[in-house]
Amino acid sequence: MNRGQVAVEGRDPGGLSRRLGETAEAATDASPVLVAHPLGFDWMFLYWYWTRFTEAGSPFGHSRHLDLKSMYATKAGTPIRRSTKRQMPSELLSDRPHTHNALDDAVEQAELFHNLVRWAGPPRRPSEGFGE
Repeated sequence: MNRGQVAVEGRDPGGLSRRLGETAEAATDASPVLVAHPLGFDWMFLYWYWTRFTEAGSPFGHSRHLDLKSMYATKAGTPIRRSTKRQMPSELLSDRPHTHNALDDAVEQAELFHNLVRWAGPPRRPSEGFGE
């Protein structure tokens, strides 16, 4: 969808922001956490929409978020600059094509999060163990 289509066919940002907030708040037994790769862009964009278009503000407060790039760097033992998707093992990445469609991107990032949570990290050589 191009900008012209969004202007003609797009939805009200206030309504969408409220709907997303209501969905996040439906997590009754837990506090919702926003995850993204990289988090900075998505958080800045979404937080602005929630504070601009809703009375309730962000359903994630100002700090309930997790950067998948940082999560990978920590588990892999690599610097942030070496923690791009291109440098991640293929088993962590989604098999879906990267379309830049918001829904497709969200599903792709959810799969990355799922895979990172289950991933034990890269194989370590015996000499890399702690306390040796």
